[in-house]
Amino acid sequence: MSPTLPSQAAARKLRLAGAVLVVVALVNIGFALALPPAGRSPVPGILVELVGAALGLWLLRRSLAGARAATWYAAFGIGFGIAVFAVLLPVLKPPAVWIDALRTDFAVDGVPLLRGLAHLVLLGVVYRLLRSAPVRQARTAAGLPDTLPWPAFLLGAGLACVVALAIALGR
Repeated sequence: MSPTLPSQAAARKLRLAGAVLVVVALVNIGFALALPPAGRSPVPGILVELVGAALGLWLLRRSLAGARAATWYAAFGIGFGIAVFAVLLPVLKPPAVWIDALRTDFAVDGVPLLRGLAHLVLLGVVYRLLRSAPVRQARTAAGLPDTLPWPAFLLGAGLACVVALAIALGR
C-alpha cells in the first residue's frame, strides 16, 4: 500500500476528518468576521483557522502524510482548549462571576463558550478519526511514523497557561 492510496476504510476516515476541519474553519472564520473579539484583531484566529482548513483540504485528498500534521493540529487544539476551560477562564473571571454573567447576558458570554466547547469536541472527533485503527494501519503500511502527539497536547496546554499567567500578572 503506498502513501497516496490508503485503504477504503482509512480513506473514509481521512475524508471525514478533512471535511470536519474545513467546516469548523469556515464557521469560525465567519464568526470572527461577523463578531470580532472586543478590543482585539480577529486576524490571529483567522490564520489558525486557515491552517486548519488547509490541513482539512489535504485530508480530503486522502493524504496519509497530512494525517500526521492534522493529528498534531488537533492535539494542540485539544490541549489548548482544555487548558483554556480549566485555567484561563477562571483567571479571567471567578466561576461565580461567570455563572452570573451567563444568567444575565447569555448571548455575550454563553455563545462564545458554547462555540469554544463545540470546537473542542470537534477537534476530539478529528483526533479520534485520525488515530483510528484503519488510518494507523495505513500509515504504518506506508512506512510513515505513527507516534502519539504528546508534545502537541503539552504545547497547546502550555500556551494557554502562559496566557493565563500573563493575564494574572498583568492585573
